[in-house]
Amino acid sequence: MGEVPALDDQLLDPLLEETLSSFAPAARQVLLRAALPERCCASLVQAIGGDSSSHRVTREVLQLARNSGISRRLPHLGAEWFEFHPLFRELLLRHLEHSETPPNLAALHTRAAEWFAANGMYDAAIVHRLAAGDAASAAALVECQVQPALAREDWPNVARWLDLLPRELVESEPRLLLARGWMLHVHGLARQLAEIPGNLARSLDVSGVSPADAEALRAEAMLIPYVSLVPFQMETEGTLATVQGLAARLTPAQVF
Repeated sequence: MGEVPALDDQLLDPLLEETLSSFAPAARQVLLRAALPERCCASLVQAIGGDSSSHRVTREVLQLARNSGISRRLPHLGAEWFEFHPLFRELLLRHLEHSETPPNLAALHTRAAEWFAANGMYDAAIVHRLAAGDAASAAALVECQVQPALAREDWPNVARWLDLLPRELVESEPRLLLARGWMLHVHGLARQLAEIPGNLARSLDVSGVSPADAEALRAEAMLIPYVSLVPFQMETEGTLATVQGLAARLTPAQVF
């Protein structure tokens, strides 16, 4: 018995065209924009659209989408959350890209990123910042969240945020490079961790970071190996004095 063929564009495109043809232009725009994030809810779609659509139209369109066969509900996220069938979403995104100019599409991603960041959903905020072509803002968002996350020992989130960013961006931003150093320490990758101080020095040379902040970042890099108790076990008093000296060079922002 042969495999059942997967749904493809030839099957879904007519369904999408039929669905879109039944919508007024404003409602059609809401539906297309609802496909921009992987998962959506009414307040998110309203934020993406800005002032271009009414709350009533957004609510009606999303209610129809949630109750149709083109999406499924996500009760673990909340009563209003749902996601489109992946292939159907792909087609919606294709229509969205054709109906919006590149600057407008970037603006939609930016508004989505702002909503996700404001609601503490940083993975999605990073993805949409990058989709908007704003890698600097994506990096800044991660930089702001790294120290609080490390203080909570929330290693998985930090590792995932760094993985979402382009590797060359992480290597060029001193604070992101330090965050990568902490991840290398957590995973016991001592050889790669040993490269961090040198890489950090090169990054600081071209980063424009103030001398005071650069000194604090260097001190943090030098402190990473001391998180292990081994140095203290080998030479307690000398190690403690070294750690206290390095810690004195840190700033209040270096919470962890």
